Amino acid sequence: MHPTLNTNVRQAALALAEGGLLEAMHTSFAAGPRLSRIAALSEPVARVLEKRRVPDAVAPLTRVHPLPELRRLAARRSSLAAKLIGPPDLHRMYATFDRITARQISSRTRAVLGYEDGALATFIGAEQLGLARIYDLPIPFWRMKHALLEEEAETNPEWAPLLGGLDDPAWALDRKSAELEAADLVLTASSLSTASVREAAPGTRVVQIPYGCPEPAASIRPSARGPLRALYVGSLTQRKGLSYIFEAAEALGARVDLTLVGGGAPSGADVLHRALARHRHIPAVAHHEMAAFMRTFDVLLLPSIVEGFGLVILEALAQGLPVVATDRTGAIDLYDDETRHWIVPAADSAAIAALLERWVLDRDRLDEAKSQALDIARRTTWATYRDDLRTVVEGVISAGTPPR
Repeated sequence: MHPTLNTNVRQAALALAEGGLLEAMHTSFAAGPRLSRIAALSEPVARVLEKRRVPDAVAPLTRVHPLPELRRLAARRSSLAAKLIGPPDLHRMYATFDRITARQISSRTRAVLGYEDGALATFIGAEQLGLARIYDLPIPFWRMKHALLEEEAETNPEWAPLLGGLDDPAWALDRKSAELEAADLVLTASSLSTASVREAAPGTRVVQIPYGCPEPAASIRPSARGPLRALYVGSLTQRKGLSYIFEAAEALGARVDLTLVGGGAPSGADVLHRALARHRHIPAVAHHEMAAFMRTFDVLLLPSIVEGFGLVILEALAQGLPVVATDRTGAIDLYDDETRHWIVPAADSAAIAALLERWVLDRDRLDEAKSQALDIARRTTWATYRDDLRTVVEGVISAGTPPR
C-alpha cells in the first residue's frame, strides 16, 4: 500500500503478484487501460500517469483511494483550494490514506506490507488480527537522517536553508517511530538504511534487498572529444550534495560541461540560482525520454548527504554512465572492487573533482568505466529484486506472526 506508486513499489507489487501472494495493492490512483486512453489526449496528464502505470499482473488487484491525494494536489495548485481544505500537507495525506487502507484488511489477508508514513493504522489493525507486518523503509530512519543533515547544516551554513528534510512535525516523527516499533520485519535497500534501523531499534529483524536496474543498453556510447559531459538528475536540494557538485565543476572549469535536471528551486535561494546560472539547467525531462537523454552524457553525479537508495543511479548505470556517489546513496552496495573508487566521501568536492579529472585526461579509462557501469546493470536486475522479495515474504507468511 503506497499512495504515490514509486518504481520500487510497483516492482514489489509485481513480485507478490507473480508469486500469487498479492491480495490487493492499495494506492491513490493508478494508470490502467482506461486512464491510458485519457492520457493520450493530454500531454500533461500523460506525464503524471506514466509514473502511476501498474504492471499488467497487478492492475486487476489494484484498489484506488484517490481523495486524500487529490485534495493535497488541489491545495498545492490553488490558493483558494488551500484555504478551503487546508494546506498541501504530505504527512497528513499519508496518514489519511493509512486510515483508509487499514479498513481494507479482509478475512483472506495473511500479511500486510506498508511504507513509511502510511502504515501505522494498518499495522495496528493487522496486529489485532494476528497478521504479519512488513515495513518497507526505502530511506534511512529519521533519527540518522536528521543527524547527518544537522551535521551538514553546521559545516556548510550558506547552503543549510536548502537542505530540506528537517521540517517534519513532531507528530509525524512519532508516527515513524511507532511504525518501526509495530513492524515484525523491516525491508531496506541499502546498507545505510539497514544501519539506521539497527541503530534506532536494536534487535529488529532487517532484510536488505537492493533495487534493480532498468533494461540495460546494448552497448556504451563512446566518449567524445571536448569537455566531460557531467549530469545531475534530482531535486534541487542540498541533501543531494548540490554545492559540492558546483564546487567540483568550478575547480575543473571548461574541462567539464555540467547539466542539472530538476525543479523545485525556491525563489529566494540566491546561492542556488547563482550557481545554476553558470551551468545548463533543465527543469524536467519526461520519464520516457530519460534513458535516451542520459546516453548523451559521460557520467552521473549524486554526492548525497543522505539517501536511501537513489533510483537514478540504476537508471544511469543501465545507460552506461559511471555514477560518482557517496557511500550514503546505495551505490556502495552495488559496486565491486574495480568500481569502488567511484565512491567519494560526503561533502568532499575535491574528491569529486579528482575522479572527474582522471576521466577528463584518460578517455580510454572513461570508456572502460562506462562498460563497467553496464556490467553492474546487467547483474543488478529488477527480476532478482522480485525473486528475493518474494522469498522473504513467503518465509514471513509460512512462519506466521512471530511472538513480540
